[in-house]
Amino acid sequence: MKNSIVSGQKTSRTKTISMRFLAISACIALVAACGSDNGGSSASSGEAPEEVAIAVRSDVDNFNPYKSGLSGGTRVVFDGIYDTLVRADPENPTELVGSLATDWSVTPDSATFALREGVTCADGSEITASGVAKSLEYMGAPDSGSLFVNSVYGPGGLKSIEVDDESNQITINLGSRFSGLLSGLAAYGYIICPSALSDVDKLDTTPAETGPFKLGESVRGNKYVLERREGSVVSDLDTLPEKITIRVSTSDSTRANLFETGEVQIASIEGRDVERLEGKFDSIPGMGFGAIVAVFNQAGNSLGTNPAVREILALSTNRESYSNAASKHLTTPSDTLYTSNVTCFDEANVGIMPEFDVDKAKDKLAQAGFTSSNPLKIHILADETHGSGPEYLADEWRKLGIEVDLNVTTFDQMVKTVYGNGKWDVLLYSGAGASAMTTPAETAGFFSDQAGSGDMPLDVKNAVYDQAVKQAFEAGPDEACAHWAEAEKALLDETSIIPLVRKDIKWFTKDLEFHGEYFKLDLRSIRVKE
Repeated sequence: MKNSIVSGQKTSRTKTISMRFLAISACIALVAACGSDNGGSSASSGEAPEEVAIAVRSDVDNFNPYKSGLSGGTRVVFDGIYDTLVRADPENPTELVGSLATDWSVTPDSATFALREGVTCADGSEITASGVAKSLEYMGAPDSGSLFVNSVYGPGGLKSIEVDDESNQITINLGSRFSGLLSGLAAYGYIICPSALSDVDKLDTTPAETGPFKLGESVRGNKYVLERREGSVVSDLDTLPEKITIRVSTSDSTRANLFETGEVQIASIEGRDVERLEGKFDSIPGMGFGAIVAVFNQAGNSLGTNPAVREILALSTNRESYSNAASKHLTTPSDTLYTSNVTCFDEANVGIMPEFDVDKAKDKLAQAGFTSSNPLKIHILADETHGSGPEYLADEWRKLGIEVDLNVTTFDQMVKTVYGNGKWDVLLYSGAGASAMTTPAETAGFFSDQAGSGDMPLDVKNAVYDQAVKQAFEAGPDEACAHWAEAEKALLDETSIIPLVRKDIKWFTKDLEFHGEYFKLDLRSIRVKE
């Protein structure tokens, strides 16, 4: 029987955008109009270990996948206990494969999915078309508090979901054209077991598993034990470890110690602790999607509205030196917002940003009327994840006679400063580099109100960018990349941002192999090294 079970409205992110800002800074693809599945498993050869322990940086904040900030550690847990309609191909993250869905087709404002038969939740109840629709309806409801509704359903929000239980299909209808629906569902569309939707508050502490693992023992801030279960989309249980223990530590040094002592067999490490393990153990690179950038405050009459100031600071920024200061060259310098591993990366936009030229920066500074008696004064705001990068920028700009006030603080305090109209002129923004999506759609929400928010914290003033973003959202998959490239070019042409580096980590491992990304690994792909 076919019926429409939800009639949604365009959702404002004014109340939730601060949490989304947190979520994106903590961590898929424009795809063809149709696709099919790969059986729910990851295409890895070899045997899965019986047990494996993994050390991650961040704790699970909430078991409700629509309200969680989805930090790296949370994603590792959620990718085990929850499933999605489609997921990133672990061997090619810019492509999608099926999981709960076996086939799908898309239009500019809708998508139809044929669902896999015989899949159950961890509580034994069947996962039906109606159940999947109820979960996605809950995520799209205006009062759900979902942090990622615009990333999944676009600026027009969710219009309706049609259900056909006889054919086990659903059709998602959007409020406006949006090219990022499939990528949003892959990154954020975790399906909750329908039995939990009668009391969603319980999801804060108790998951409703639909993925290949169920949660066993858990100690917040310490560890989470995932146990392999029957009834998921992964039919061959031998391809999964029987038990996965996720250990949590915010310290790279502690995670490195856990790895060296054998308490864990996999550990995510970044920064200077990579050096002590490099060469002694195998490692798998985890690349971020998009660049860490310096963003200018362009609200009101802020200094960032002055194009001469933006050019001066860009001219006096050396990305290689910044990479060394931030991570001893463990990050990859980038002069584009979209890095080469992101769908819609356009080689033509490489080289648009001004090259490092201190003499030219000095000339521009004088031409703009800044002198020793009338110095340019800049306030830099950053959180603690950038190593010595902020200090490098401050020192480099001071060499020009610029007066620099540097505020390196906690992430929470940084968000409060931005949202509370605190003092900042340049923000070191990690959102692009930690994005869970391999398309430009996610970070557009922080630079443009075309993504559906009426309260943009970064307030970038760039009309050409806004128009290109609007066109990219409304375009079909084959046309969207041209508009995203135009949008990026607009930011670079106007020096609205200064791209700095792509943030990378290392997944260190002992005799195991798997597919890894930035602070996320594919639990279905873990195999004993042959």
